[in-house]
Amino acid sequence: MKRSSDSAGNYGCQKSPKICSTININDGGSSEMSRMKVCVRVRPVNQKEVQIGAKPVIEIIDQNMLVFDPYVFDEANDQYQYQGKVYKEIGKRPNKNLQFVFDRIFNESENNLSVYTETTKDLVSSLLAGYNCSVFAYGSTGSGKTHTMLGSSNDP
Repeated sequence: MKRSSDSAGNYGCQKSPKICSTININDGGSSEMSRMKVCVRVRPVNQKEVQIGAKPVIEIIDQNMLVFDPYVFDEANDQYQYQGKVYKEIGKRPNKNLQFVFDRIFNESENNLSVYTETTKDLVSSLLAGYNCSVFAYGSTGSGKTHTMLGSSNDP
């Protein structure tokens, strides 16, 4: 699938079976002035997932855009592949190929310090100045919420 972005931050898509729209992520003010930020941290595959040969269901396009449940086109065979299955026609595939835009997407290799610096650090001074602040992590069991919020001895 071919995706493009112009210098103004407009994202478009081509050949998408479900979505083909333009989203302007620069639609008013900087993210520092926002009352809310929505960030995503994509965790790396774990050992169990590696053993069973699981494929990622997230494709990170850049620091703001990801595709959930992407399809892969095999040009040599003129077929779409999804989770090891081959489909001749894109309409018969079960995956969604949905695009989402967030304030920030952290990839599998980014550490807790970069997540903290870009999401929470500025809130600490506001909190100490008497302002109300909230930070929460949302996700399914095993998705990395506790690791992101508390860290570990190697990556506090």
